[in-house]
Amino acid sequence: MNILMRLRQSLFLITILYLCTMLSGCIVEPQDVPTFPVGEVEGYVPLYASADDLSISFTSPQPVQQPGKIYTISGYLLINEKHRGIHVFNNADPSNPIPVGFLKMLGNTEMAIRGNVLYADHVTDLVALDIQDWNNITELSRLKQEHWNQEFPPVTGTYFACIDRSKGIVIGWALATLKNPKCYR
Repeated sequence: MNILMRLRQSLFLITILYLCTMLSGCIVEPQDVPTFPVGEVEGYVPLYASADDLSISFTSPQPVQQPGKIYTISGYLLINEKHRGIHVFNNADPSNPIPVGFLKMLGNTEMAIRGNVLYADHVTDLVALDIQDWNNITELSRLKQEHWNQEFPPVTGTYFACIDRSKGIVIGWALATLKNPKCYR
């Protein structure tokens, strides 16, 4: 019986060693983090807004500068302005859309519509807006989305300008040329 117990113990130890050896091959090595400073490189800079700028409002038409998603509904054409809001056009005549106004929603990149409700991201939240009357837009609900973190650029393996909280809240990121960046992800 003593021999049988030793055999079981040996078999158990061999199995544990085998599993440890096999699992150690599955460990992902961390990427090489560059040394700093690196000179001029392409990377991302944070886009900031102050807490006072975070209100949603419908303003006069603005020029389209960085168009994103496009949506049509009930004779209207909506064009996202990346990280700034949504342009609204009267699209009754698609060959000649007429600017109606601009829905200022900082951090906005996505939108969807169902019925008379516009769903869109606003900074780190998902908001539902009643758009029956563009001159009287009302917020129906807001869902906090803590996992929509704007603290890092949209891609990994890149340099970026470190966040400076004294400049406000990060609402997005823009590609730029950086000089001696101190952050990498």
